[in-house]
Amino acid sequence: MRKTLFVALLSTTLLASAQPEIALGSWGNELPYNRVVDLVVRPEEVVVATENGLFYFGRAFKTIERVSKIDGLSGVVVTAMAEHRPTGTLIIAYDNQILDLLRSDVQTTVFDIARFNIIGGKKINHIFILDDRIFYSCDFGVVEMNIQTQEFDGPYFIGPNGSQLKVYEMTSDGQRLFAATEIGLFSADVNDPNLRDFNAWTQDSFLGGPINSLALYKGVLYVNKKDLDTKTDTVYTNSTGPWTTVHEFRYWRRNALRADSDYIMTCTEFSFSAYDENLNLAANMTQASLDYPFEVTTAVQGNPAESEFFLGSLESGLVRHWNGFLAPNYMPQGPQVRGAFDVIAQGNSVWMAPGGVGGSFENLYNRNPVQLKQDGQWIPSDATVQDSAFDMIELRFDPIDPNVVWGASYGKGLVRWNGDGTFHSRYDYSNTILQERAGPPGFTNIGGIDFDSQGRLWMTNGNTSDPLVVRTRNNEWFAYTLAGLAPSTLPIKSVMVDDFDQVWVQLRNDGIVVFNHANTLANKNDDQVKQLSTATGQGALSSKSVLSMASDKNGAVWVGTNQGVVTFFSPSRLFSGQNFDAQHVLIEQNDVLSKLLENEAVTCIAIDGANRKWFGTARSGVYLMSPDGTEDILHFTVDNSPLFSNTIQAIDVNADHGEVYIATEKGLITYRSGSTEGSDTFGDVLAYPNPVRPGFTGDIAIKGLAENANIKVTDISGNLVFETTALGGQALWNGKSFSGQEVATGVYLVFMTNDDGSETAVIKIMIIR
Repeated sequence: MRKTLFVALLSTTLLASAQPEIALGSWGNELPYNRVVDLVVRPEEVVVATENGLFYFGRAFKTIERVSKIDGLSGVVVTAMAEHRPTGTLIIAYDNQILDLLRSDVQTTVFDIARFNIIGGKKINHIFILDDRIFYSCDFGVVEMNIQTQEFDGPYFIGPNGSQLKVYEMTSDGQRLFAATEIGLFSADVNDPNLRDFNAWTQDSFLGGPINSLALYKGVLYVNKKDLDTKTDTVYTNSTGPWTTVHEFRYWRRNALRADSDYIMTCTEFSFSAYDENLNLAANMTQASLDYPFEVTTAVQGNPAESEFFLGSLESGLVRHWNGFLAPNYMPQGPQVRGAFDVIAQGNSVWMAPGGVGGSFENLYNRNPVQLKQDGQWIPSDATVQDSAFDMIELRFDPIDPNVVWGASYGKGLVRWNGDGTFHSRYDYSNTILQERAGPPGFTNIGGIDFDSQGRLWMTNGNTSDPLVVRTRNNEWFAYTLAGLAPSTLPIKSVMVDDFDQVWVQLRNDGIVVFNHANTLANKNDDQVKQLSTATGQGALSSKSVLSMASDKNGAVWVGTNQGVVTFFSPSRLFSGQNFDAQHVLIEQNDVLSKLLENEAVTCIAIDGANRKWFGTARSGVYLMSPDGTEDILHFTVDNSPLFSNTIQAIDVNADHGEVYIATEKGLITYRSGSTEGSDTFGDVLAYPNPVRPGFTGDIAIKGLAENANIKVTDISGNLVFETTALGGQALWNGKSFSGQEVATGVYLVFMTNDDGSETAVIKIMIIR
């Protein structure tokens, strides 16, 4: 158990949901808040638990403030939430089975369920509160906690003969506990001192089959029974003794039954209904009356005088229904989906591909559309934005036309968008020389895309006879066999073009094929092809399982495998007959030399403005290494940072602003680094913050610099107080002198000179202590 101050939730005076520029060394949240799990209604606000965190809805002024792991929550994916009103304790459960108990300004983090030694899933599906007893419905059974002592009892394995049983929800009439489970309804005496004993629990003989939700209304129990064959549900009640069907509730698939003192409410795949004690319909809302997706996951009554209801939806956040009127839905700004398989960022645009492929490069049929953030706002999209293409796995900005973005669909070809996110065109086997893949008809697998120095777009077209294809600026298309080294039986994925316009193709578990076209695309007689493997003289890869490739600012090619990283320092030698083998970068740790990330599966590589390397891994988070890879600058994991997951799928650095976009298996997160892209000359040099006001303790960023410029900071009298070299096009000053002391209030001059001294610039920074 861990207790900390949690100031993010102290105030109920909420601010509008905005996404300001994050400070250097800080994290930014790019998660969706549209999939609601639970609601807690308070006099001044509604606490909305979504799959990716919380947001607070101010009832008076309709304000929104979001809270995530970045703000101090102990998890990312929320699975259940409830509030113990007598103590004002908000209880939050996450998919890692950690619990947060938020009371006033204290956050207590509880690990008991997470530490249970149980085989199988431990997801917490629901939280039921009975006086000071908290019951957690879990994938294995039930756990009880006392809110005052925070002591646990359990787990309760309530299935037949003490077996594990998935429990969806619980409730009580004060005499008995009721549990909705995957095989029916179970109950036990609420005062039984040994609920651990499965004999204390009785299965109802009538209600066989899955019961996903239940509610107690006016002393009567209602249960929702799923019919897995017809995909319809039936609500039963025992108000007259035996179980009877509630015919007033239509035969729709219901996500939840909810009840309070006035109404029993049904939440279905496209409607919400509230009924009074005579089961007369008191409030109703259906998808037909709305212009946004409306699958209801939960509901809570608001102000009875206004017939107000707050509804949680699966895709549209919080919905408010009052006096028969429908207000707009409410949720923080964010993408529509959490999945982030690739991400690209440039200027004020961020694009995210939510697709993916399986471990053997098989299709996942992920039909979620690409997501675009433009000028700080995520733009809603649907399947039409990519002409119904699925498994979007890679994205690239067009280097010649800034108003064009390209995407690779692993199944439906090459997609082109306009810069504003609108669909332009799609290319596949029906309208280009791209080929249909071997196997089931109708598929054009594009596994990766990249541009060369002439702006020509290269792509892999796997499981075909010509697996490498290029599109020129004039819309001419050429395809290549790669000398049979990538046969149609072999799936291929990413492609990378190096500084010499050589094309590197990632094979599945068979190394890399490098293609040299001699800049004569139509003449295939002068083409050269070389396969790289683990053998000396043939590439010396650390493994044939290649996962990532990147070319740095010096022209070296870095290759990530399932056994670390190797570097081709002289890729121009590949077809020269000279030694070109990759080298292992050696790093010193505790006076011992080891190979860079030799025990890590390196899934992605990004190069920032200072030529530093950002490595994403399959299980150990993100590493930032020095330009030569020998110095470990930063290492982020879920344990030492707000990082959402240690499984990293893509990284891109916005060269203009220094944000690092990290696509994890649990969503997209950003980190503000100190490096931006530099140039040969100074741009619009500025410092921020400026002025530096009292209380500021971060770094002062000086941007718009010539690459690797020398920076000198002096006081107004000319005394040198600080000196550094720019990281690409940006330099950082911590506001301290060489001695480590904070400089005094005053005006400071920043003198800048480029590498050869031909360019200079001067700015002023005001510091107020």
